[in-house]
Amino acid sequence: MPQILTVDLPQDPSQYAQTIKKMNEFNVLNITDEDTKREKCM
Repeated sequence: MPQILTVDLPQDPSQYAQTIKKMNEFNVLNITDEDTKREKCM
């Protein structure tokens, strides 16, 4: 399923954050109306 992103994490858990920071898929380019509504619900 090409629409599903899986992250291949290293064996060492101390490297997880660095691996995720390198990924562009988690960068937010803009905040949508849906994001704003979701924030208010929490």
